[in-house]
Amino acid sequence: MNQLILTIRENLLTVIGVMFMALLTVAYLALISGSVVPLWQNRASLNERLDSAMAIQSEQDAVLQLSAEEQQAQIDAAQSRVDSATAVFLTEAQAATVLESMNQYAMATSVSLVEVAAQPLPNKEPNTLYDVRQFEVQAVGEMTRLLQFLALMRETAVSTVSLNDVTLSEQNGRGGLSFQLILYTSPFATGDALNNLPATTVIDVDDANGNSSEEASSQNEAQLLAQQLDLPWAAENWPAVLSIIDQIIEIDPNFPEIREKQYGALVNFGYQLMNNGNWESARTQFETAVVINPLSGEAQAGLSQLDALENPVSNTTHTVQSGDTLFSIAQRYTVSVDALRAANGLTGNNISVGLVLTIPES
Repeated sequence: MNQLILTIRENLLTVIGVMFMALLTVAYLALISGSVVPLWQNRASLNERLDSAMAIQSEQDAVLQLSAEEQQAQIDAAQSRVDSATAVFLTEAQAATVLESMNQYAMATSVSLVEVAAQPLPNKEPNTLYDVRQFEVQAVGEMTRLLQFLALMRETAVSTVSLNDVTLSEQNGRGGLSFQLILYTSPFATGDALNNLPATTVIDVDDANGNSSEEASSQNEAQLLAQQLDLPWAAENWPAVLSIIDQIIEIDPNFPEIREKQYGALVNFGYQLMNNGNWESARTQFETAVVINPLSGEAQAGLSQLDALENPVSNTTHTVQSGDTLFSIAQRYTVSVDALRAANGLTGNNISVGLVLTIPES
């Protein structure tokens, strides 16, 4: 009996233990399903949302990039249209060049510009894209010269340079010309407006002196070349100066003062070459200058200095300084002024600073 009770008690404890373990398992499962599982589910949902957001962001970036490229393409196309539209306009410097060229054409055709007056435009509204300059021009001269003057104005081939109200009149054999010169400028001009202008033309008429248009054209060409001498002369670019002078002489050997200019350029070039140690070429320039003007002493003085440099005997030289005169130099070296002139090929008393004088033996 006791044994039976003991057996029942042990079985009851086992059942209780099994039930307790079952309850713990149920509680654990309830904990997992109530807290851990939702967390995993939330994490998965967040990952899906993140992936979706990243995909949307990528699409937006692609759209924005495409939009930026399209915008740049539109900007480039607009700039191209602006450049094309403003290429015909003049810059302020080009407008001044047109006026200067008109003066040169007048000089080349012996036409007198009696008036070039800026005129205000009526009812002119402010415009930031372009500006209009209007000038009232009046000129007088022989009728054929006035026609040649108009023919030389090749800038009118550009649409932004126009002549309006052109009027020619003649009285007592003298011609008169008047017109409005209108120039269109723009701060956006590319500077290409005056590129590729047509060649200068001269009308086929005889002038009042009986010269043919071919002769008049040659005279005009020589005058235009002469106007190109100033810049290379100021820059002491003597080869360029002599090249232009040779062209002028070939066109018109009797062009006014061209021989004097040729002589001066040769002498200056000779001294430049001599100072640079190119004595042989310097001698050629001086000798050519002597042929053109045998009576001038400048070229002779250059040859004398070359002789002293190439054959240095006991000759003494003196470089002229500011304040020096032939008399003061002669006194300094105890020689006569006449001997000093003769030794250096001088015909007068004029000397320039930097000139190297050969001092003769006393």
